[in-house]
Amino acid sequence: MQPEMPQFPITVTRGSVSAKIYRHQNKGYPEFKVAYYVGDRRKLESFADLEEARKRAKDVVSGISDGDHVTLTLRARFMCAT
Repeated sequence: MQPEMPQFPITVTRGSVSAKIYRHQNKGYPEFKVAYYVGDRRKLESFADLEEARKRAKDVVSGISDGDHVTLTLRARFMCAT
């Protein structure tokens, strides 16, 4: 018996900052997208595992609420380059 999946979208909030996790099917496999705003730009990051998506969403909202959005932008750009 599989564990029950939560209702989507999942909202992760810290203070006034929030990120949402969406669930999609990609070629028959589940895909989890973390959506958040840095300044006026919307960012989307994809994950195959829900726990990884939750961890990233928590990191993002804590970073933005602490005023560390420049580092988040650079880190995301670095992750895409590797």
